[in-house]
Amino acid sequence: MRGKAAAIGSAQRFAFVDATRGFAIVAALLAHAIDQFFAVYIPYLRPVTRIATPTFLVVFGVVIAVVYMRKARDLDDLTGMRTRLFARMITCYVAFAAISWAGYVGDKTPLDQVLDAMLMLDRGRYSFILFLYTILLALLGLFLPLIVRWGALFFVGFAVLAWALRFGLSALGAGGHPTAQMMFGHATGYGPAVMLSLSVVAVGVLIGEALLNRSRWIWLGGIYLAMAAILAATLAMDGPWLFFEGVTKSYRFGNHPAYFAYGVAGAMTALALFWWLERRDVAPGTRRVLIDLGKRTLFLYTAGNIVLNLLPLHQPATAVSIAEVAVFMLVMFGIALDLERTDSRIDRAANGLFSAFQRQWDRSTLALARVVTAPRGR
Repeated sequence: MRGKAAAIGSAQRFAFVDATRGFAIVAALLAHAIDQFFAVYIPYLRPVTRIATPTFLVVFGVVIAVVYMRKARDLDDLTGMRTRLFARMITCYVAFAAISWAGYVGDKTPLDQVLDAMLMLDRGRYSFILFLYTILLALLGLFLPLIVRWGALFFVGFAVLAWALRFGLSALGAGGHPTAQMMFGHATGYGPAVMLSLSVVAVGVLIGEALLNRSRWIWLGGIYLAMAAILAATLAMDGPWLFFEGVTKSYRFGNHPAYFAYGVAGAMTALALFWWLERRDVAPGTRRVLIDLGKRTLFLYTAGNIVLNLLPLHQPATAVSIAEVAVFMLVMFGIALDLERTDSRIDRAANGLFSAFQRQWDRSTLALARVVTAPRGR
């Protein structure tokens, strides 16, 4: 058992996956910063920033396959893996709650909406991916034996069921309901829906399984072509201007299939691009920065969005807005890159406070998760 654990623990990370996650956090924070500091709607950056959430979900699926499913199978320790999943879920929920309460303190979110968020009935402000991660990690922990056995097929099955419910409710003419919108994407106003997001995660799991088993690459080509076909059909039906408006704005909140197709195709393109850059050793400096940012995604997303929620809305002239966005992004990325260093200047100046807090937090969440996952009746 120890030999297996050592071999898995020393397994090489897929650096291009970290770089892709780094790209996603840059896109996500940029979108939120623009919303905070710009008085005008800027649609022309949206084709890039709109794929941030799907990219996070695809990378999440890759990590499920490469890390969690692989370790659970090789170590044959479902309880230990479930404990780690629940510990990560606790972290994501606390980060989600912190961002949500920051919205209330910053007078951006009313109290009733924050309280709904604490009950996972609202996605909060600038905290949506953590809301999704919390639910998805809970599902992973609950269904871990089935996920380990069936892999991507588990997520595909869930996704097919979710899409069937979404279209079935619409065909029956059922009235919109917030819970139905949140879970299955019925009606409009909430997107992407939780269960429909599993279809994006499923693509990530397939990519992760392909990284471990090269014979499955053929599936990825078929998925990419299917996404392209959905986008082409939507473009033909809606026309170029409605299609552009949909991709950049309305498709997401209506849980339109084209939103998911665009996000999946964009995420797969980003992964393929960073894989190619890694193989060719192109732009190593830029890739190194994105890789390090990708490793600090949780910190960046949490701290960055807490700051944005606490700041008062300030939307001056465009030139000043550009400067404010640039300063915010550079400061947040500078802090994250420093904390990623083994000899972090910030941590050293704080007398090791950040690293000590991280170690204590990891121990505390694991201890709490063990209480939840401990076998009953002993």
